[in-house]
Amino acid sequence: SSLDNLAAGELDADSRRYAERAADGGARLSSILNALSAANHLEASISQADKETFDLADLLQLLTQSYADARPEHRFALQCPEGVQEYYGAPELLAQLLDKLVDNAVSFAPEGSEIALALEANRQQYCLSVSNQGPPLPEGFGQKLFDSLVSVRDDGGKAGHLGLGLHIARLIADFHQGSLEAANRGDGKGVTFTLRLPR
Repeated sequence: SSLDNLAAGELDADSRRYAERAADGGARLSSILNALSAANHLEASISQADKETFDLADLLQLLTQSYADARPEHRFALQCPEGVQEYYGAPELLAQLLDKLVDNAVSFAPEGSEIALALEANRQQYCLSVSNQGPPLPEGFGQKLFDSLVSVRDDGGKAGHLGLGLHIARLIADFHQGSLEAANRGDGKGVTFTLRLPR
């Protein structure tokens, strides 16, 4: 309110510019605090989620089709083992995790390119990956991406990307005693996110 009152008064050009910068900084700080509050609330909700036995392959098929319907500017492909892939977990949370990974992939992938989802299974774990074409990760960012408020988007912070999406995804992976990692693709033309879930 003090900054608003200041801006409403008679100011020279330099003072007005400083007041506007201070107001912008205050707005960014408010946005960060609101996002952190939402993240803390979600973390508490995740810890109380119920688990059930469900078909992981069926969930992935439904999600992939919904992504394809909602984002026609990209192509979506899913590789999945045949038959039921039984898993004990929270399907709503895993769907939210996939939403975060796919949103991230779409934001960096060139229009018309393919976003590939894949599920692999063995006796010990499920391995779920989301791969997209696009710029590679900066060196050393493979795990930092999942920290709160970390982002590699080149927008100067103007789009409000506070790096919470992938942090939430990691919280969901942790809830399932799983791990989430990011790495540049072998061809150097994109990034792959991999979720490992113990069976």
